[in-house]
Amino acid sequence: MVAMELIGRHLEDPVVWDSIPGAYEYVLSRYPTQPGLADRCRLELRSLKSEMEQDRVQAQRKWDEEREEELRFDPSDWRYSLRKNEAGLRTLIKLYASKAKK
Repeated sequence: MVAMELIGRHLEDPVVWDSIPGAYEYVLSRYPTQPGLADRCRLELRSLKSEMEQDRVQAQRKWDEEREEELRFDPSDWRYSLRKNEAGLRTLIKLYASKAKK
């Protein structure tokens, strides 16, 4: 499922840390019978909790360094494409989170 891959790719992105739980909740509400989806969400939320225990400034620095490195990749590389579209992907994650039941 593409939405899960995109959200999971941003587990290390401090900008969307607060939106990820809501985004997962929305995906689960849209696909409640998807095999293994709830387990994957739980696993990735545990990973997110671990990420959030880091210093946010240090985590942002690491994210930015990785972005700079990946933007030097060949434009046909999928990681380059994700980084070029990072703002849009963050917006998408926040949109998913906003649609979660409160």
